[in-house]
Amino acid sequence: MARILACPGSVRLSEQSPPQKESPYAAEGTLAHAVGEALLLGEQVPDHPEEMMEAVKVYVDYCDPLLSAASKYGIEARLTYNDALFGTADCYCLIDRILYVIDYKHGAGVTVTAAENKQGMTYAGLVFEDPKTGIDYEDVDTIVITIVQPRGQGAPIDEWRTTPVAIEAHMEEVFEAMLQAEWDDAPIAMGDHCRWCRAKLVNCPAVEAAQRGVAEWDRRDVSPEQIAQLLADAAVVEARIRDLRDYAHERISVGETVPGWHLKPKRAQRRWSDKKAVEAWAKEHGVDLFKSELISPAQAAKIAPDHYSESLSEFVVSESSGVTLAPGDDPNPSPFAGLQALAKRV
Repeated sequence: MARILACPGSVRLSEQSPPQKESPYAAEGTLAHAVGEALLLGEQVPDHPEEMMEAVKVYVDYCDPLLSAASKYGIEARLTYNDALFGTADCYCLIDRILYVIDYKHGAGVTVTAAENKQGMTYAGLVFEDPKTGIDYEDVDTIVITIVQPRGQGAPIDEWRTTPVAIEAHMEEVFEAMLQAEWDDAPIAMGDHCRWCRAKLVNCPAVEAAQRGVAEWDRRDVSPEQIAQLLADAAVVEARIRDLRDYAHERISVGETVPGWHLKPKRAQRRWSDKKAVEAWAKEHGVDLFKSELISPAQAAKIAPDHYSESLSEFVVSESSGVTLAPGDDPNPSPFAGLQALAKRV
């Protein structure tokens, strides 16, 4: 949704792009959602890795008391406005004129925040727009958008409060973006949303313009401002290259031939085939095969948070290993920052 709002032209471009194989991370997330749904509904839980349950339980423990107090709710609820606008909300519930919209994120790589989260706001709007829910704008005073992401880098539960008026305004933006997506010259813009767009691999004119600029730059006559733009363009090109490699890997893995390229095994690493058998052998023969060392501050903070905050933290120092090139004044900015000018030129 963030992509469609920022770049309506990506809708048609994505439809014209080749489909992508589901990643193992997406498959893992799908299974985690199925486990959470089964727990909330009291149904049989599908087979899953043991470590998955710890994360999913954070989501279930958050939702359970809300669902118990709710007058209306949905779990893995299909919400529909029309054939072009629909989605499946992980959980929503209405409690005393407060609408909770909860989204579970099992991934650990990209931290998602609740504040002005476009996906969560759209789910809230669809709760109001879909007559099956029985919830109207006038039934609600406050909306709480919640992101539950136990394996992320931030807080495992992130809440953001908004109003029905704000959700109505957001949905107007959604409807306008959907209309623009149908135009032959639908607006194209580059930004963080490019990360999730199939079109950047083969047919996005904005990305192709960025690629040309990076390929043709001349270090003999380039201003600091041009360097800034080229670095921003390069981030998009690098993402396109990564996607191209992944796509080629996928095609070859299903039996297709890409001339001059093949899949080869990664470097073999030795590992124990049976750890328990090795431990028994070491104990029997009196051979010490174990290595003991002090754990890191991050590990200590995780397993002993109270002791860490009260005592251990005084022994911790933070030292940088050096410097690295980064965009903007923000120490952790978007890698696509500064590309709006390019989008306008395109």
